[in-house]
Amino acid sequence: MSSPTLTATTATGTITACEGTASETPSIQEFSAYGNYLSTAPVVTAPSGFEVSLSLKSNYGNSVVLPTVATSTGGQVHNQVVYVRASASAPAGQISGNVTITANGATSLSVVVKAIVNPPVTVNNIPNQTVANGGTTTAVNFTGTGSTFTWTNNTPGIGLAASGSGNIPSFIAVNNTGSPVTATITVAPQPSSFAYINNVNDNTVSVINTSLNKVVATIPVGTSPFGIAVSPDGNLVYIVNYGSSNISVVSTSTNKVISTMPTNGIPGGICISSDGKTIYLSIPEKNLITVIDAVSNAVIATVQVGVDPDGICISPDGSMVYVENAGSSSVSVVSTATNSLITSISTGLQTIPSAIAISPDGTRVYTANGSGGASVISTASNTLIASIISTNNFAFVCVSPDNSKIYIGDIGTNNIMVYNASNYQLLKSIPVSNSPSSMSLSLDGSSLYAVNALSNTVSVINTISNTVTSIIPVGNYPDSYGQFVSPVIGCPGPPVTFTITVNNAITGTISAAINDIAAMNTTYGIPSAPVSFILSGNNLSAGILVTAPTGFEVSADGNTYSATTTIGAAGAALSAVVYIRLAAATPVGNYTGDVTLSSSNAANLLISVENSTVIPAPLIITANNQSKLQGNVNPALTIDYTGFENNENADVLSPKPIVNTTATTISPPGEYPIIVSGASANNYAITYVNGTLIITPLNTSAQLIIPNTFTPNGDGINDTWQIQNIENYPNCTVYVFNRYGQKVLSSIGYGVAWDGTYRGSPLPSGTYYYLIDTKTNKKLLSGWIAIVR
Repeated sequence: MSSPTLTATTATGTITACEGTASETPSIQEFSAYGNYLSTAPVVTAPSGFEVSLSLKSNYGNSVVLPTVATSTGGQVHNQVVYVRASASAPAGQISGNVTITANGATSLSVVVKAIVNPPVTVNNIPNQTVANGGTTTAVNFTGTGSTFTWTNNTPGIGLAASGSGNIPSFIAVNNTGSPVTATITVAPQPSSFAYINNVNDNTVSVINTSLNKVVATIPVGTSPFGIAVSPDGNLVYIVNYGSSNISVVSTSTNKVISTMPTNGIPGGICISSDGKTIYLSIPEKNLITVIDAVSNAVIATVQVGVDPDGICISPDGSMVYVENAGSSSVSVVSTATNSLITSISTGLQTIPSAIAISPDGTRVYTANGSGGASVISTASNTLIASIISTNNFAFVCVSPDNSKIYIGDIGTNNIMVYNASNYQLLKSIPVSNSPSSMSLSLDGSSLYAVNALSNTVSVINTISNTVTSIIPVGNYPDSYGQFVSPVIGCPGPPVTFTITVNNAITGTISAAINDIAAMNTTYGIPSAPVSFILSGNNLSAGILVTAPTGFEVSADGNTYSATTTIGAAGAALSAVVYIRLAAATPVGNYTGDVTLSSSNAANLLISVENSTVIPAPLIITANNQSKLQGNVNPALTIDYTGFENNENADVLSPKPIVNTTATTISPPGEYPIIVSGASANNYAITYVNGTLIITPLNTSAQLIIPNTFTPNGDGINDTWQIQNIENYPNCTVYVFNRYGQKVLSSIGYGVAWDGTYRGSPLPSGTYYYLIDTKTNKKLLSGWIAIVR
C-alpha cells in the first residue's frame, strides 16, 4: 500500500487586522490542501496569532480537521480550501508563522501565513472651556496618532455644528437661555491611508490623505522623483530619483526623508518583498535589476535581464520578480530564492512594454504597451496567452484585488480603460484629466487614484460606479511609477470627550392672560371658530414663537393661519393677541394639547387646550340614471360625489363604493333600481342616492337603411358606414368581404360604425360586399358597398 502523502498550495491573500479584533473577509489568506492514502484525517493547526477554518466567514479556531473521502487506497483530501485569519489575541505589528498539516504516517507540511496587525490610533485629551454668551471660544487642535479626527456635539445650539471632521476653529458662543449650557464634544481618532505622488519637475512628493482627498504634506526628495513603492506595513516609502540616481527613504509617521540610498546607475521601477526586507530595483541603462537589503541598504545581488528594463513587480508569494523590458519587448522572470534569471517571455512582436502588474492571485502578469494595447502572460507556463488589442498609448496597468478587472491608463485618449480579466473585453472608459501616466488602487480596491502628468492633478475614481469623485491638485508634472497608496495605518481608537460651557445671558419672561383655552368644535373640512388670547413678554432677545398642538393652527392677525407664528421681536416689553382654531385639514377625532410659547432667552410657557372635536363631513354618493334598449348589455353604471373637502376625491374611500342593478341582458322593458353602497372613509358621513335603469322595447320592425357608399377621407363627412336603425338589432352579425372573398370586417352587434380599415390599415377604394344577419328569423341581408377615397 502506498505511503500517506500531504501537499498544499502557497497561501494567497492579504491579512490586515486591528489589535484586539480578529480580521474579517476580505482580510483573509487561504490555501488548498491535498492528501492521499490517508489512514487518519489530517489536522490543520494555526500558529500563534492566527486561526483557521474551513468556512470563509465563521467557525475559526486553533485547529481544524480536514474531511476525507474513503477510497480503495485509503482516505483522500482533494482541493480542500483552508482559510486563515489573524486572531483577536494577535499582537500589533507584522506577524507571521507556519500553519501545520499533520496526519499519521505522512510527512508534516508547513504553509507560511502573514498578517499586519495595526494598533488603535489615539487622540490626546482636550481641556474643557467656559465662555460667556457672545464670547469667542479657543480653537481646538487635535493631536495624537490618528490621521484624522471626527467629532460630535450634543448641543449644536451653542454655535457649533452637530458633527464635523478635523480641528475646531474658534466660534462665537451662543446661550439665550436662562441658565448656563454645557455641550459635550466627543472626538474619535481615525486612521487613514495615504497616496504619495512624485512631482518630477518640483523634486517633491505630495502626500494625499485618502480619507479627506486633499494634500496634507509636501516632502522634498531627490532630483526628478519617478519610481515609488510603499512598504507592506505602511511605515516607509521608497522614492526613486532618476535625476540624482538615488532612493529617498521617507518615514510615513513624520513625512520626512530619513535616509538616502545610492542606486549605482539611473534607476527605473521599484518593488518590495511582502515581508518588507528586500527591495528590487530596475536599472534601465545597465539592463539589470539590483537586489537590496532593506534593513542594511546593502546590495545583495544584481541580475542581468532584457534591454531597457523599467516596470517591476513581485509575485504574491514572493518567489518571483517580473520586469518588463521596453527595448527587447519581453518580460524577464527572476527567482528570488537564487536571484537568477529563470526565463524571458516575449510580449508580442513590435510591442514596447511600458508598465507591468501581477494579479493578486499570482496567475497572470500584465504589461501596458506604449506602442498600443496590452499583453497577458500566464505565470504557470511563462508564456504569452492573450493580447488586448488597441492602437492607443497605454501607459500603466493595475489589477483589482478580486482579480476581476484590469485598469489601464490610456494617455492617447486621457481615459482609464477598465477590462474584464476573464475575457479581456472592455467594460468602461472613464474620462480623466490630461495624460493619465500612473495609477494605484486602494488596498480594498474601492478607489483608484490616476495621476495626470500634464494637468498636475490626481483623479479619484469610485470603482463601483466607475466615476471620478474628486480631482486633487498636486505639484508640477506628477508621475508615481509603482504602487503609491499605503495600507490604512492603525485602527480606530477610543474616543475622548471635553466640554464647552456657555454662561447664560439676560433672562426674558413670557406670560399669557389665560391658563387654558376653551374647547373648539367643527366639521371636517371647515376650520373652527377661533379663540383668542393675549400674550406678553419682557426683556426678550427675539420674538415669541407660538407653536400650535397637533390638529390646531395659530395666527397673529386672525386671517393667516399656520402651525407656528412669530409674535413681535426683541425688546423690553411685548403684548399681542394670538388666535387659535382647529384646522380645516384636521381629521375626524378628539384633540387637545398645549400651545407652546418660546423665545431664545426665556423659559417656555405652555397653555393647555381643552378637548376639542372634529366630526365627519357629509358626503352624498349618487348612482346616475341610465337607459338601454331591450336585449342590449347593461351600460356602464356610474356614480357622482357631492361633499368632498380639502381637494380630496374618491381615492380617500376605502373600500370604494359598489354599484349594481338587477337588470340583465334578457330583462324585459321596465324600470330597474341602480343601487350604490359599501363605501367608507373616516372623515365622511356617507349618504347614498340610488338611480334607475330604464329598458325600452326594441322596434324590430324598423327597416334597416343600408348606404352603399361612404368616403373615409378624414374630412368629417360620411367617414364611416352608418346603418340606420341597426341599434334595434343588438345581437346582429355584420360581415364585409373584398372582391376575393376575404373577410375584412366581422362584428357581433354594430356598436361602432366601420371606418373602412382592416387590422388598423386603410382599405383601398373599390367595391366590397356585405352580409347582415339580424337574428330575428328574417332573411339575411346582402349587397355591395363602395369605398371612395
